[in-house]
Amino acid sequence: MDKRMDPKPRKNPQLWQAYLFWEEMARPQTKHKQRIKSIEAGKSNLDAQFERDVMEMQQPLIISAQEMMAQYGSLIPVWDWMVGIKGIGDLTAAKILALYDDVGKYRTISKFWRVGGQGLYKYWIDERGVIQAPKDGYKSRKAKAGEWIKNGTICEECTPGAVLVKKRGDIEPGQVIREHIVVVPEPGWRLEDRADVRLKGWNSPYNKDLKREIWLLERSFIWQQTPYYVDLYYEEKTRLRTVHPEKIKINGRWKYTDGHLDNMARRKMCKRFLADLWVKWRESEGLPVSRPYVIEILGHTGYIEPMRELERGGGR
Repeated sequence: MDKRMDPKPRKNPQLWQAYLFWEEMARPQTKHKQRIKSIEAGKSNLDAQFERDVMEMQQPLIISAQEMMAQYGSLIPVWDWMVGIKGIGDLTAAKILALYDDVGKYRTISKFWRVGGQGLYKYWIDERGVIQAPKDGYKSRKAKAGEWIKNGTICEECTPGAVLVKKRGDIEPGQVIREHIVVVPEPGWRLEDRADVRLKGWNSPYNKDLKREIWLLERSFIWQQTPYYVDLYYEEKTRLRTVHPEKIKINGRWKYTDGHLDNMARRKMCKRFLADLWVKWRESEGLPVSRPYVIEILGHTGYIEPMRELERGGGR
């Protein structure tokens, strides 16, 4: 019996297949380049020209994969808006759309941010300032023989360090099940809002491939000096340095260094773009659009409406 979980249906399967084809062709290029680097450094007696010949043979397939991604990506209504932004090419737009797949799965901007690795969440921090666990999250394991799980929340052992496990449904031996875990903190732990991180034993709260593409997009915006978004980046860096004029040391760790402030400004620029993408994508598919949680529920001010292409001065 096949014990694997049922596949998740995709809204744009052809775009996803084209993306997988591109990955299978492009990923080996890195290995070839690493071998060439080792050969040229005298660390290997392999033939560098052989590696270059293989790369040249693969190049037509990589180009074909890119063309297929652009072909299927252009069928998504938000495509023209994305590629009209300076710094976003066909390949970048296709990869981001393939990894998100269906904007209808993300009812709020916060969920859209989080799957792209740009979310904030509550984490348990110990006395040293080290993240120990999320407030709650998911873990996967294989079911035991004869195990049956009732709906509801079961407290396995309500002592510090234990977990509250939310389980549901009938399962079969060997089946992979995904459990929702609520952490009971150790003494001295405190809850803090932190940028999402991957922790050992926990399911990742974001798609690592999507986060990589968004990180590359941040760099592209700065290199290409993309109107509006790069302005937001510089404004935020200036504001942060005004608020934190000097770096400080807390619990043996430096905070508010130039690198920290740069990352914070990049993060704001990136979240602004993703918010615009979420709104434009949902509007193009006739889906309802809501304002961010902090604006709609917490009453924060300063919400900026998504910028349109002409207002932003985009264009490749």
